[in-house]
Amino acid sequence: MTIPHGLEVESFGGVGFEATPLVETTPEGAQFVLWRSSERREPGARVEYFVQATVEPVYHARTVQSQATVFVGENGASALVDVEQVEISIIPKGRYLKHLPGLYENDDFIGRFLMLFESHWAPIEGQISGIHNYFDPKLAPTRMLSWLAMWVDLRLDENWSEAKQRRLLTSIIRLYRKRGTKAGLQEYLEIFSEGRVEISERRANNFRLGPQARLGVGIALGTANVPHTFAVKIWLPPIETQAPKGATLGAEELQRFEHDRRRVIRAIIEAEKPAHTTYQLEFVGDESAAPESANQ
Repeated sequence: MTIPHGLEVESFGGVGFEATPLVETTPEGAQFVLWRSSERREPGARVEYFVQATVEPVYHARTVQSQATVFVGENGASALVDVEQVEISIIPKGRYLKHLPGLYENDDFIGRFLMLFESHWAPIEGQISGIHNYFDPKLAPTRMLSWLAMWVDLRLDENWSEAKQRRLLTSIIRLYRKRGTKAGLQEYLEIFSEGRVEISERRANNFRLGPQARLGVGIALGTANVPHTFAVKIWLPPIETQAPKGATLGAEELQRFEHDRRRVIRAIIEAEKPAHTTYQLEFVGDESAAPESANQ
């Protein structure tokens, strides 16, 4: 690891490996810290190392660079594995000085004194500057998803996967705009069930022969055509794939989760369908779950 000019090394160390660090200086006067280890490691092994340095006094803001390089090799032949570079901004005075009268600009003590408070409040300022992320379903902390759902009249089940909760929260406003439509109901059910959904609308009466029979948009072939009805067919993935992550569930628990899943699906249809319509629901799952049909 290279040490930029203007920084004085105070301490260094590592975690996860046995190696003695050395501080060396190049002919040009540049310093770097070197770790050598003869221990063999598996691919993907993780080690940590650090260098703590003090910045020498400066009178103008500047930026320095440090580079960490990993080499692997034996018998003097080494190969470059990875390189990472960081930039360090050095500020001689605290930003809080701009809020004070100009006569304090040349007071070195006040500038350094205010930097103590600046470093103390920096984490809080960082949270405030990124507060918009807390209102984004894709970026908000997991514990805040239920709170965000309350804003849009949505109830999230704690047994749902985090990915499903975030996807539903992200889509719910768009789904509200399509409430009462075939496309809106189908998308909602696909997000929740994580399976394939087919919806067939019935807009006409059965075709019957007789003196009043007329072909047209009000007549349909078949025997199950009733106006203002529709059929929903859902191919459900195995319930084991939607159980809480890491949970080992027995037959009774899986049956309970399956019952809850189908109950929520019916509740979604009831909430999203037009009030004057009725529907037929058919579940198609894996071989262990028999297809189910329900008329509502």
